[in-house]
Amino acid sequence: MAKLRFLLLALLVPELALAQFGITHGTVVVVNKTDDKLIMAADSMAIHSFGIPDNSYCKISTFSHQIVFAGIGCQGYVNTGSSDRAATWSAKDILRRVVGSEPKGPAGIRHIQNISESWAALVLVNLEIEYLAHPQDVIKMAEEQKGSLSGGIFAEARDGEIYMRVAVVRFNQNLLSPQSLIFGDIGDCWTCGQKEGGKICAEGQPAVAAEFCTESSERAKGQEGRLTYGSTLLSLGWDKYSLLALRLADLTSAYDRSRTVGGNIDVLELDKNGHIRWLARKGNCPDSDN
Repeated sequence: MAKLRFLLLALLVPELALAQFGITHGTVVVVNKTDDKLIMAADSMAIHSFGIPDNSYCKISTFSHQIVFAGIGCQGYVNTGSSDRAATWSAKDILRRVVGSEPKGPAGIRHIQNISESWAALVLVNLEIEYLAHPQDVIKMAEEQKGSLSGGIFAEARDGEIYMRVAVVRFNQNLLSPQSLIFGDIGDCWTCGQKEGGKICAEGQPAVAAEFCTESSERAKGQEGRLTYGSTLLSLGWDKYSLLALRLADLTSAYDRSRTVGGNIDVLELDKNGHIRWLARKGNCPDSDN
């Protein structure tokens, strides 16, 4: 009966079909940031309680044609019935509300900070409620994601400047509660052979990207480590920065041992003047989420 209730709710709220509690998708989000643009590439796998991994989840979203968001880890929960004390929530719904309530103003570091902090605070509240209702499930999710429960990468640009923030909700082992909020830049970054100032960063499952960017294995030093694509995509508007992000996300999907990364890779470009361009987007993923 609980499974039937979930399926009916998923028909009414499609994006929650993959955001149901139990998502433990490792996620890979690869960011390539240069002086002129920011590239995001993300996989599509979501793992939830009622079924096999689903490879159609939209991890990259845009809001108000200005803010770019990439979700990491648990991105929501679907209440399973009257005995379930945890409420239904979705990370994208929360961000939609936050963006709608934030005073209209120009893009900037304070603006993106306000949005990321407000989003993380509301996600934290929902995860605290989930922990009270399902403590062992939340602890298991934290263990599988190395202490992290949920997170997001937020970016926007204006007048030649790109602003990016990362918000992560972690499980506090000492207090046995989802409490820690971390705001700042992505921690795992490498030049990855780029000589013109590009910087590759990865969130979720960064190990494979790190391996190939630092050439720390024999396969990374071999043919696969060349990190190149054919010239066909170059004729379709891609460049070496976006191709590198795509390649690293693809390699993570192929070699990540957690088996929580997979599916098609969505790729988005944000230039320093705020223009957003999708380079690869699944048909079920909207151009903008509000």
